[in-house]
Amino acid sequence: LSEVLDVPSTIDTGPGGGKLSFYDPENGFAYPKKANNFDGLYKANEVGDCRNSGGESCAHFLTEVWQGKRKLNESAVEREGNGMVGHVGWFLPKFAARDMAGLTHYLGLIGEKNRERLAETFKRPLRWIDYCEKVSQNNCTNSTGADLAIASRPPETEKEAEKYYLEGVYTGHFMATEKNDCSDGKNCTGHMIDYPCTWGAYTASQLYWHNIALESDTPDGSNYYKYGAMLEVVAASNATRSPIIVVWWYPDPTMDNFDFVKISLPETSRQCLENRPEAKPDRCSATRDVLLGKEVGSCGYNTHTLEKYFARSFRERSIETPIAVRSPGHQLVRNAHVSDIDITEMMVLWTNRDVDKWNYDPRDAVCTWVANNFYDGLKLKNFLPPSYPRKVQNEAGYDSGLMYLGMTFGSIGALVSASVGAASYRFRKEKQIKFAQEVFLYLFSLGFFLVCIGGILYGTVPSAGTCAARWWFVVVGFTVALVPLLIKVAAINKLMNDAKKMRRTKVSKEMVYKIVAVVVFLILVYLSVWTGLDPPLPKKELALRTEIGDIVDEHVECASKHMSWEIVAFSWEGSLICFAAAVAFQSRNIAQAFNESRVVGNMAYLVFFFLAVRLLIFFMPASVLQPSVRNGITSLLLTLESLATVGLYFGPKFLSIYKGEDDNERGATSEGTHVTAVSSLLFSKNDPTCPLCGQIRERARPSHIAIANSTISTIKEVSCLGDTDINVMDDPGSFEENPSEAAGQAPPAATTTDTAKNVKQVSFRNAKAKESPSEAVGLRCLDIVHEPNGCAEFDGDKSCDQQDDDKAFKKVENLVTGLSCSSVGKF
Repeated sequence: LSEVLDVPSTIDTGPGGGKLSFYDPENGFAYPKKANNFDGLYKANEVGDCRNSGGESCAHFLTEVWQGKRKLNESAVEREGNGMVGHVGWFLPKFAARDMAGLTHYLGLIGEKNRERLAETFKRPLRWIDYCEKVSQNNCTNSTGADLAIASRPPETEKEAEKYYLEGVYTGHFMATEKNDCSDGKNCTGHMIDYPCTWGAYTASQLYWHNIALESDTPDGSNYYKYGAMLEVVAASNATRSPIIVVWWYPDPTMDNFDFVKISLPETSRQCLENRPEAKPDRCSATRDVLLGKEVGSCGYNTHTLEKYFARSFRERSIETPIAVRSPGHQLVRNAHVSDIDITEMMVLWTNRDVDKWNYDPRDAVCTWVANNFYDGLKLKNFLPPSYPRKVQNEAGYDSGLMYLGMTFGSIGALVSASVGAASYRFRKEKQIKFAQEVFLYLFSLGFFLVCIGGILYGTVPSAGTCAARWWFVVVGFTVALVPLLIKVAAINKLMNDAKKMRRTKVSKEMVYKIVAVVVFLILVYLSVWTGLDPPLPKKELALRTEIGDIVDEHVECASKHMSWEIVAFSWEGSLICFAAAVAFQSRNIAQAFNESRVVGNMAYLVFFFLAVRLLIFFMPASVLQPSVRNGITSLLLTLESLATVGLYFGPKFLSIYKGEDDNERGATSEGTHVTAVSSLLFSKNDPTCPLCGQIRERARPSHIAIANSTISTIKEVSCLGDTDINVMDDPGSFEENPSEAAGQAPPAATTTDTAKNVKQVSFRNAKAKESPSEAVGLRCLDIVHEPNGCAEFDGDKSCDQQDDDKAFKKVENLVTGLSCSSVGKF
């Protein structure tokens, strides 16, 4: 698990113990205090992850369980054979078997005839403290002679005092006690070493029903030895060549290490097995009658298959886990079967090393055996689940050509956007830039510059910083690029629509800027709340590259806990597209010179296409399109969208500048009359220079243009007028100077909204505009271009013939329908 499959594994030492790893230097591989810790399995079945056990004993499986009659909760535990065969029995040192014939079979032990021999042969072992107090002449303080050979010093700690053997210090000692005294017909017994009471054994029943004069007793009054004490007694027997009988098991290296042989006990039968004494839950608190049981159940131990037990949730959690992230632990421990021969090989490696017997030696033995049997011998490799061990490809796909291509295009897009902004500043005095309002062009190029930066970030490996920055750059970029343009075009569209209705309209540059600032501020607030409450963070997912392959790709993508944040961001971009489409639809009948919103309409279609593709990519599951590919495509889409939109908007303007075309040459009405775009009239309030005639603006008293049945004159030059009223009247007559104007008062407002079709002749009511240039300049400009077939020059006294009069009428009609809203009101 640890070396080959990289599965973190711990070893639970049972109730009151702890959790150790195979590599823990404190792990001496001692047997736990409680055998068959089923409670630990129940806890694992309950909590699933033993890290959540609250410090209680918890284990997902027991590697070796000897058969017993304890009833288990089958709903919480599963079991199967582990490949080994277990042997339990009584064992005797080989030297004793050689010296005393008959001891290797139970028939040589039974009956009163053997009582005295057993009592004399099998003496009681003494603890170190007992030897020093009861046998040593000087309490082991100044050991000499025989004492020195047994105990070189007294025990220094309570733990040492309890020992039956300590290598190099205390060899152990066996002594006949009163229980070994058979004189005067006493019911004497020899001594034997029995299992801990928590382990399953039938020693009391076997001794009693077969009348074998042996007894297991300890100085503390118990009839059972702890596992550590059993090992010490066996070592003391070997060191002092003292015969013992001990209940032991196999496979285990102890009996081989100390050269013990097995004593033959009565053969087992089905009837015997079915009548075994049942000590529940163990022998520690069972009464003597329970321990003795029935005579029919006093046979020897049955050889049986050892089992491994699993917490049921171990299998269930493994199956429920997606295959890409599924641990191979459950499948491996299910597949693995180790025979007695394999265990014996490990034990031989353990005992032969003989350097650090209870710590490093067993680790080295296991690792050596695994290395020797991974490909050969037992071929442990065959136990590995299919497609394991696996290789994890971290941040899969982010080192691909697609990601580098996306970042390269993003860099190009950012450079182009910055260059367009710089070019707008360079040509800011050209009519194509001036009429489009350079400030809005700067914002447009800045917005798509930010979008391109966001595209570059989509090509990088997601991190906590870049995940949030992507959305900030993209959302703010689209807002800064599109909102100012749409607000401006909407304002122009409103002017042109109001012009048709002869309404006064008031629009200021400051108001447009404020609207844009408020919208951008709200977007920044939304992004701040999103980042603060539920920021998009890197989310890692593992997926098998192929169904049975061993490569797991780690896909990393950015995601918030709630997808609604991203949906709102996409919705905002979609609302901008809808707004642009609405503006384009409303302006479909406006003259080309004023119709910048037609470009906006084309941009709306373009942005909608890219948004639709990005939405499709965004909602596509990772099983269809891995996140790195999704991010790479998104990076390219954002950059291509920026380049296409910037090219669509700025391309015609710079092409016109490059060709040296006048803006008037690019726009015409249906009658062929050329007029100038009016966006500069709306947003040039702070510019004292009239953008069309170049004269210095000064506020003059209001002028009044009257359109009536007066003489028509066609104007050849540009007239810069003050706050002007166009009065459309169908009452013919000769107009004199308005009395209110003569008195220095403002002229009356327009008195009618009649259409221009009734107009026959035109004259300028304010004749002083011709005589005094200072009174002919003001806050607004009209560009009235020479009509070839009209009157040759401006002359208030000269009349035109009917043919010229009709053509001039068309001229004036275009003027009224196209420019009169610019001519009405104050800007």
